[in-house]
Amino acid sequence: MSATDGQGRLLAVVVSYACHNTTLRGNFKQIHGDWAGCARDFIEADNTGAVAMIALGCGADSDPCRTGPSNYAASTAGPWPTR
Repeated sequence: MSATDGQGRLLAVVVSYACHNTTLRGNFKQIHGDWAGCARDFIEADNTGAVAMIALGCGADSDPCRTGPSNYAASTAGPWPTR
């Protein structure tokens, strides 16, 4: 969902993605916004003056990191996206 001004410039955007904020794992001992904070930063940097809100959708056990013994998702997924 987004809001624009009369000239079509982005003012605000709400992004919802079903994935836990757990990419940094337990050994990362600093304050950080994880993937949602990075997504917000990128959106706001690309749209000067806009405000971005990231909502963690209905993720349940959706983990952004490819882990586990069978790891079917890692063997079938493409490469991680880059900016």
